[in-house]
Amino acid sequence: VLRNDLGEAANQKYGRWARLFLRSLKRALRCLRRTSLLGFRSSSYEPSPKKLRSRRYNSLVLNGIKGKVVALEDDLPKGRRSFKFGLEVPRSWADIICLDTAANNRAWQDAIEKDIAALIYHQCFEFKSPDFKPSDEYQYCRLHFVYDIKPDLRYKARLVCDGSRVDPRGLSTRATVVKGISVRLLDIIADSQNLEALCGDIGNAFIQATTKEKIFTQYGSEFGDRSGSITMITRALYGLTTSAERFRTMFADYLRTIGFIPTIFDMDAWMCMRSTNDGYDFICTHVDDFKVVAKDATFWVDRIASAFLVKEHGPRNYYLGNDYTYHDGEDMWTYSCETYATEAVARVERLYGCLPKESTPLPVEDCHPETDTTSLLALDDHRKFQILLGMFQWMVTIRKPELCTILSSLNRFGACPRKYHLDLAVRSFDYIITTKHKQIATAVLPEIFP
Repeated sequence: VLRNDLGEAANQKYGRWARLFLRSLKRALRCLRRTSLLGFRSSSYEPSPKKLRSRRYNSLVLNGIKGKVVALEDDLPKGRRSFKFGLEVPRSWADIICLDTAANNRAWQDAIEKDIAALIYHQCFEFKSPDFKPSDEYQYCRLHFVYDIKPDLRYKARLVCDGSRVDPRGLSTRATVVKGISVRLLDIIADSQNLEALCGDIGNAFIQATTKEKIFTQYGSEFGDRSGSITMITRALYGLTTSAERFRTMFADYLRTIGFIPTIFDMDAWMCMRSTNDGYDFICTHVDDFKVVAKDATFWVDRIASAFLVKEHGPRNYYLGNDYTYHDGEDMWTYSCETYATEAVARVERLYGCLPKESTPLPVEDCHPETDTTSLLALDDHRKFQILLGMFQWMVTIRKPELCTILSSLNRFGACPRKYHLDLAVRSFDYIITTKHKQIATAVLPEIFP
């Protein structure tokens, strides 16, 4: 396909397929060289399970001479299994038992116990007896675990609420975050006034705030001796629609207690006059991520760490999707969205194949999406189109203002897009491939007037 000319349209369509196939083949060969697939199988999924027999057939005595009932083995869970880093990710408590039994350890059960212990430590639940009947003002909310494997092969389990089934009417669900331009201004202030900039991340953020929602639930098998018990949820668990707002309000109240006030331009950019009265220190917040720009930024990070669990903090290497780089020779900082753009391009290539390179976001000639008459997208392609628009929106926010044209042109058709609109959105990622390494410098020019 790559060596023959199939025509302009066919070259683009089948050329992408051929390049993606060769890339996937090379990747598979590299994995085969490094990994032995002998004996590799899912511990919780049988690809060809035994055919289920009827209840009557299972209850019959199959070998009646001896008078024994043959007990058929329980079929393993059906469905597609997911793997990360060569390890299987469970979906339910039954999967966890199968995986831990096969591995002869308690790795996943320990991950669940660790998360439950953290929730109990923060007093997230008010335990009741199994026969407890909550009042009518309480709503039932189902709990479930989300499982993941980290890059360092740590097993992670997080208990979340099914907040979509809870009615939050009468409660505030709006949680603001810092504006992108405010983060840029703080970078300029830090460079112009020689201030220190540190970024941090608060762990177990939401569950440190109380919730106003009246919710109860019933424990499952994961809670051991408490299985079947009724409990009242008192903290802002992950999954509830008001959890982000509750944590934002609590963190804002804490910043006020240590002397910070919100700026007029941005309610999530905070300022505080230094004790020496020679300038201001600043803190900006984005949910559980914060950035401190101050004369002594470590002092404020320690103050926050005294009240919250700060998982990690350090210089501004990566913050809100931006990669920060300091250049010694030029004595200036630059930022880019290379990490996010690389992940976005990889996701698009998994959907549409290998992408070529383009020098412009939109075609230079004959590009009129408003007059297009191609067929309307199906539901699946419609969702993919909206995913691409969301990626564009975030990249415009953090680093790529040149995508404003494509975003404003295609955003008008978000409710009812056509095939040509989807093709334009995919083509724009061809341009992102060529420009994902571009950086913007944060340079402080000398004053023109004294």
